[in-house]
Amino acid sequence: MKYRIKFSAHYLIPVTLFLAGGGSIVFGISPLGGSILIILSILTGLLSYYYSLNQNDRSKYFMEGLAQLLAKNQLGNVYIESLKAEIREKGYSRNTKLLCEKALSLNPKDRQALEYFTAISSLEISRIRWIGAFTKKRYERILTSKIATIRKLTIEAIKLFPMSHVFHDVLGILFDAEAKHGKARKEFMLSGKLRSDANWEWEIAVSWGLSRNYSKALEAMERARAKGATVGLFSLYYGRTLHAVGKCDTAEKELQKARKEYRRLPELLDALCELYFDQGKFLLASKFSLMAGLSLIGISWFAAIVYFRNALTALFLSVACFVSKKLWLIVKWIPLLRSIQLRLLPPDQPEITLGRRLTAMGHFKLAEQHFRTACKIEPTSASNFGNLAISLFKQGKIKEAIEANAIALNMEPQNKEFKHNKERFEKGKIQDGRIIGWNARQGKYEELRK
Repeated sequence: MKYRIKFSAHYLIPVTLFLAGGGSIVFGISPLGGSILIILSILTGLLSYYYSLNQNDRSKYFMEGLAQLLAKNQLGNVYIESLKAEIREKGYSRNTKLLCEKALSLNPKDRQALEYFTAISSLEISRIRWIGAFTKKRYERILTSKIATIRKLTIEAIKLFPMSHVFHDVLGILFDAEAKHGKARKEFMLSGKLRSDANWEWEIAVSWGLSRNYSKALEAMERARAKGATVGLFSLYYGRTLHAVGKCDTAEKELQKARKEYRRLPELLDALCELYFDQGKFLLASKFSLMAGLSLIGISWFAAIVYFRNALTALFLSVACFVSKKLWLIVKWIPLLRSIQLRLLPPDQPEITLGRRLTAMGHFKLAEQHFRTACKIEPTSASNFGNLAISLFKQGKIKEAIEANAIALNMEPQNKEFKHNKERFEKGKIQDGRIIGWNARQGKYEELRK
């Protein structure tokens, strides 16, 4: 076990002597006396350091001896009790895995030690999966070996303790890390049958989110919330889910609530960065991207560099968009300058680019908001209204889609895409909860995926 040397009162004497000696030399009061004081401070510091090492060694040997004595007489595991006490006091522990390994070395069949160890290991794997988006090859190599090891241990633990829900949670997280989300949800449901709380509901919600089925994810999150299962990282995952379905204002409140407890959590900072970027709030996106990069320095330098690059990109976009919109207030009344700005620095950016990006991702409600803003900024652009019409239609707002497309078609009567959309929208309908649109080329109705 590692022990850190903390600053304590007996370090004040050598520090004071060193400062006094340094001051004497710098200010020329007594160079000889100052040199003597510095030498004394170094010697005193070494004695203090030696004293601290002895204290730590005594504590270390005492704890290990006590742990072995208690374990031998089946009176408990001092490492697990120490871990639980630290978590109760601080809400987390930096030495969880190390303490669990110590506990398991004394008793390989200690239920609590197995629960803590497998749980923290599965969450570590989940983080590797997230970071793996930046370094896929390395991620796959590390992930495969880790999952196999933890799964084997967890299956053995289930045989020993079949009534513990923790091990089913662990298997669920491992399946999600492998993108086997159906199997993951089965494990979470088994966990739900063994536990009295409803936290398994939002574990299932996270799995639905990883499957990109955000409507199911939101339903599960709402069920968990109704049952009071809002502990831990609930606000982070709830906020992410709300963002995915386009409810950005509520998502922001949940993510900021999570930030009160987990200020430097990289996943949370990433979620805030994505939220503000999709809203077009590039300055805030830049801030949280920078913070995410700083929080990842000790975990993955490559991932940190990616976030630093994203922070600079968002900052540049923020400045460019601010300048563009301010210029437009004057330039739009001067025909020559107006056409130059529309070509070089369009005022309806970033709304159009963000809207198209969100449409491709299936976030049609949020895309609609950006396209409506673009239409207000540049109401003479037919493509803006055409984009708005598509985002409306894919939400099932057929009447509004027809009206928006009619405006676009009125501006450009010969536009083939707008003509095709007119036929498509007018023949569009909703059937069994699905949006059905007319495919003019094939002459039949087909489902439009959200």
